[in-house]
Amino acid sequence: MAIEPAAARAQEVTSEREAQARFEEGIARVRAGNYEGARVSFLQAYVVLQKPYILWNLALAEEKTGSLLAALGHFKQFVRVGPASDDRSVAERHIGDLMGQTGHLDVTAPTGAQVMLDGAPAGAAPLGDTLDVLPGKHHLEVQTAQGTREVFADVTSGQFVRVSLMPVANSSAPIPSSIRLAPAGGREANAGPPQGAQPGEQSAARAAEANSSSRDRVIAVAVEGIAAAVSIAVGAYFALRSQAEYDRAAEYRRTFGPNWCFQSTSDPCGAWNDAVNAQSRDATISNILYVAGGALAAGAVVTWLVWPKAQTSTAATGTLNLSASGAALQVGLHF
Repeated sequence: MAIEPAAARAQEVTSEREAQARFEEGIARVRAGNYEGARVSFLQAYVVLQKPYILWNLALAEEKTGSLLAALGHFKQFVRVGPASDDRSVAERHIGDLMGQTGHLDVTAPTGAQVMLDGAPAGAAPLGDTLDVLPGKHHLEVQTAQGTREVFADVTSGQFVRVSLMPVANSSAPIPSSIRLAPAGGREANAGPPQGAQPGEQSAARAAEANSSSRDRVIAVAVEGIAAAVSIAVGAYFALRSQAEYDRAAEYRRTFGPNWCFQSTSDPCGAWNDAVNAQSRDATISNILYVAGGALAAGAVVTWLVWPKAQTSTAATGTLNLSASGAALQVGLHF
């Protein structure tokens, strides 16, 4: 049965009164220091009344309770829909503070494609604004005609990261299934001299084989050691660059204040953001090179210790095989 217009209006009035009561309840809870309870009350009131003054109080309560992303979104909404007043400028200051505590993803994706952020829909491309996220690692995914395109982005506080989900050609090369380490010379180590050789010839052959094995071991260890030194040296270079870029970003913050570039594209915002991104990128590269250098140095020590040595007896020994099947180290950098 259809509800009469008068009855529908009466029900609407009742809902508005209850929502107003929830708002007043939220104010009382704020005065009592119960910010979580106030947040719930303001949210219930705003769902019904949709008033800017309720939105303002909801954003403040969310900021107080540590709901940074919700507070940032509601302060931005208040700036868009709220009246021109002192509260708007105060809201912009809150936005600047919250932008410095959260990360931001500038996502490019095929037009009309649904962008997924950490498994939840984030909107259809092109997105109207950056995606605000908590600091840490985030998974972005989009379905295209060429298949699924996904990217992992690691974001720090106050950082803007550009992420492309546009389809690209797959040109990755297959990874070798194994690596075999054996002395050079065209035959297996310690295979022994040719059949029918005389004892003197056998001794000479074993001596030549021992010298070849020792020389190959020195070469292998030297190559790994040089690679380790180069990796660590380049890592130190990127570490120095990262520190310089950090100092440059810090100088911008001291000169212009942390909120200078909020909703602004004036100088030096582009250079400032580039310095923050470059500092994070170079620090990551430096850490990777340090780890690689340490691994190569350890590999040189292991190679020296376990490299097969030629035996003075006729007993046969095997070669060393290091299998790399099913394992690979992949490092992805997205800018």
